[in-house]
Amino acid sequence: MAQEPVKVSTPSVITPKPFVQCALGPEKKKLLHDLRPLIRADQGLGWQVKEREKQETGLMTPLTRAGFNYIGEGMFRKGFLFKKDKCVLKTAKGVEGQQHMKTENETWKTAPETLRPWLVPVHDEDPEGYWNTMPAVERYLTRGKMSGEEQEKAFRTKALLDYLLERKGWFCDDLHLGNVGRHHNMPIALDYGFGCERVSARRKVYGFGGGPDDDLGLGWGEGWPAGEKLYEGKGPEQTTLPR
Repeated sequence: MAQEPVKVSTPSVITPKPFVQCALGPEKKKLLHDLRPLIRADQGLGWQVKEREKQETGLMTPLTRAGFNYIGEGMFRKGFLFKKDKCVLKTAKGVEGQQHMKTENETWKTAPETLRPWLVPVHDEDPEGYWNTMPAVERYLTRGKMSGEEQEKAFRTKALLDYLLERKGWFCDDLHLGNVGRHHNMPIALDYGFGCERVSARRKVYGFGGGPDDDLGLGWGEGWPAGEKLYEGKGPEQTTLPR
């Protein structure tokens, strides 16, 4: 049975909802500065590490004592929650991680109004790419732990985000299911360390999970409607998903 298009609101002006402020104070900045050698040396095992099972490398203990709670990591960066789980600290994993951090920081700083509503803002950063901070948003479980309902919600969120970006002339690389979330029911990119670029041609990128070997093992979205089918005929200002 064909799925009905998702009904979404279409406000005439996109006004991002406010975020919790996540800038760091001088003491925490000094701590992260002192931890630079450990951050630079932290290559890790990337996505093969299960959440909360990363071996101690010398970095985790001082961050935990300072109120940063480890939540997981990807190939190039670690994530920690702080400020009562309302903010996220990302730390680089080695030199390549620093480059991804710099790319994300620069993408946010230079993002025009056509792109900015769809990115979680960077509130604080290290100029050499060792770390940054962002508000925490609703995200989806990955590594095969999602229920069928969660999978559908995640795919629809990603499909809508890809669609909205494309309608505004943007493509953000590596927006797999683990890198998208919701903020006040709006789809939003929470990890854009590969950067975003202007595109002139339509790209059929909607509804996919990140590649044939994506985190969920769901291939290229078989059985899931593509974004242009879910949102066909809707205006470019649509921003929300069904709750």
